[in-house]
Amino acid sequence: MGKTSWTILILGVVGAGCVLMAMVLSLQSLAATPAGARARFAEGVRARFGFQAVGLQTGAEDGRKILRVTYEIRRDAPDDEERLRQEMKEVAEHVSLHYPDERERREIEVIRVTRTALRSRGCREERRTVQENFPNPARIAAEKFRYDR
Repeated sequence: MGKTSWTILILGVVGAGCVLMAMVLSLQSLAATPAGARARFAEGVRARFGFQAVGLQTGAEDGRKILRVTYEIRRDAPDDEERLRQEMKEVAEHVSLHYPDERERREIEVIRVTRTALRSRGCREERRTVQENFPNPARIAAEKFRYDR
């Protein structure tokens, strides 16, 4: 091989190495952000409860900080409203007690859980969505501790 071919080959390898390093560094910086922590936490919630998909989003509404938890499930929705509410309450409690950002966990006042049950019937897919608001148990426990002292 000639000198030109070797030069092109070496520059290509060096360029590919630089691109690879840039990708690794950008992924590491994403993992250190709050969004990366929320994504890992949402994946943990999905795995723990066996959901199809889980989404977490914080926002403000009526001057209160709200954590929106949305999840999809492929099981049939229970006909018993009390069992459905209990499942959603367990999700809200787990999310509030294990939320990755400690400061944000204390600031959140309401956890809004939205459950979408997907049911396939032949070629059709039926969706049943239920939404419920729960007070943040982590905030209630922190306030009780503060007032008990």
